[in-house]
Amino acid sequence: MGNNHPCPPSPSLCIALMGAFFLPGPACAASEAMASRLSLFTTAWGVVALVGLLLLFGWNRNLTKRLAFLKKVTATLKHTMEENAQKTRRSMKQITAVINTVPSPVFYKDRHGVYLGCNEAFARMILGISPKEIIGKALSDMPDKIPAELAKKYHAKDQELMDNPGTQFYEARVQCADGELREFFFSKATMMTPSGDVDGIVGVMMDITQRKKAEQELMESRERFRCLQEASFGGVVIHDRGRIIDCNKTLADITGYTREELLGMDSMKLISPEYRTQVMSRILSGLETPCDAAGLRKEGTTYPIEIKARIMPIHGHMARVAELRDITERKKTEEELKALIEKLDETNRKLRDLSLVDTLTGTYSRDHVTSLLCQELKKAKRNNRPVTIMLADIDGFKQMNSVHGHPFGDHVLQRISRGIKKCVREVDLVGRFGGDEFLMVLPDTDLETGKEVAGRIRSAVQGLSWKEKGFTTTLCIGAAAYRPSEDNDPLKEADRCLSRARARGNNQIES
Repeated sequence: MGNNHPCPPSPSLCIALMGAFFLPGPACAASEAMASRLSLFTTAWGVVALVGLLLLFGWNRNLTKRLAFLKKVTATLKHTMEENAQKTRRSMKQITAVINTVPSPVFYKDRHGVYLGCNEAFARMILGISPKEIIGKALSDMPDKIPAELAKKYHAKDQELMDNPGTQFYEARVQCADGELREFFFSKATMMTPSGDVDGIVGVMMDITQRKKAEQELMESRERFRCLQEASFGGVVIHDRGRIIDCNKTLADITGYTREELLGMDSMKLISPEYRTQVMSRILSGLETPCDAAGLRKEGTTYPIEIKARIMPIHGHMARVAELRDITERKKTEEELKALIEKLDETNRKLRDLSLVDTLTGTYSRDHVTSLLCQELKKAKRNNRPVTIMLADIDGFKQMNSVHGHPFGDHVLQRISRGIKKCVREVDLVGRFGGDEFLMVLPDTDLETGKEVAGRIRSAVQGLSWKEKGFTTTLCIGAAAYRPSEDNDPLKEADRCLSRARARGNNQIES
């Protein structure tokens, strides 16, 4: 009070002066505005602090001490400012890192449409440049990336949102940096200042190209399905647990109902009662294999049908799509075909018999008896068992045919073949080997036993009388045995024996 120095300012006044510059600006201010604020703050604070400190300590103190204290305060403030700036930079880096993890393009702009930031997806996919080349520019500043007409269109959409703060959603086609047109869903919202004014917008672009493509394919698929329904030769019915939800015109034509009557009807009413349990069981078990049943028309008549069914998604839920095909004509054709097959089988059986059996004598044909002989010889060799082979030739048969005619000759062959069969066992084989030759195969029979059988055959044939013609018949027989240890050819040996028998005269046996 006794000196002439003014009173120092109160601490609250100094704090208020300093606080005016420490108050942060809007949350979405650009980095350049922040730098300007900090620069202004530094200059103003220096002046205020200097005046305040001079007033506080007065002019009668040691100037050196005052200057030292002033430097200390300035250094502290500078350090604090640098820490705050580092925190701000770290926060911006964190925000940038977060939006770069988003796969969809993200951007934010100020009130005038100038980009304040964006993620890598937006920069690379949409514009084909880096985020640094975008920040600080509006769409109209990049005519080489965005045509002027499109820039105006996009800016008008942004302006519409800023004039009506809140959110904005729409779909648009965008030509991306790679030249490909893609469908995007835009989701945008306004950024507001603490005072409630619009400060800019933030937007996310979701690529819905594949979804749009899938929707288009689904529409086309439904249209194709509808066309197939109408083009089908069978009645197509779509039902949910038996209740008809859709059908084609052909089903109405087949059943006699109108389409309006069919919709909502229990599909079991289209099936004949005796088949309903079977068909419903297939529906409940989800079987998709075709089956035959009987259909029931509106007037009560039944008809054969074939049912083919599949379970598939229809309008968002699983339903059963079935085709009912009238198979009346097919069944008729099947019956006719079945009759033809049976007739063909009978014909084939007869043809097979003809190929195996000689039709005149009822004995085996030459080819078949030869085949059976080969089988018996293999069996005999495998089991080391004997087999006797005999070839028989009717004496004077050619002359008999010439004198008495072929019908009589056929009659002779038939009687002799029956006589031979009576003399052999069931397991023995008898076949017509030539015009008047017979081959006999006797399994498990040695040569001595075979000669005895040959004697019985000769006697049986010699005993046949032909009173009306006045003569008797005789045979020459050649017999040979198969010897497994030697693996000989008994048929050739029997043929040589028959030749020797003929050379000796009629009614001879040679072995």
